[in-house]
Amino acid sequence: MKKSKLLLAGAAVLTAVAAFAAVSVKEQIDALQKERDQLELEMHKVRIELIKSDPALTRLHQRIMAMHKELAIQVDRKPEMSKLYSKAAKLDAELEKLRKEMEKQDKEVPSK
Repeated sequence: MKKSKLLLAGAAVLTAVAAFAAVSVKEQIDALQKERDQLELEMHKVRIELIKSDPALTRLHQRIMAMHKELAIQVDRKPEMSKLYSKAAKLDAELEKLRKEMEKQDKEVPSK
């Protein structure tokens, strides 16, 4: 009887320690993730400043952006993309139509 009570008490202590450790680990993960997110923002800011301040990086960035623009233009000219743009335009028109209809209905419903 005493052994079973002792075992139960020991199990309860271990469970409590495990639960405390789990919370502690989660808190550590959250804190580290927050720190990592802040570091990512800082890295982005430094990249921008370096590109602005270093003429060689500025020129490279300009060339990359020009290439990116040219790539987008060429991709957008493909028939597959043209079909998708057409579909998107139809969806946008339908959404706009429904939004206007909803606004009209909202105006017609008297407020209490």
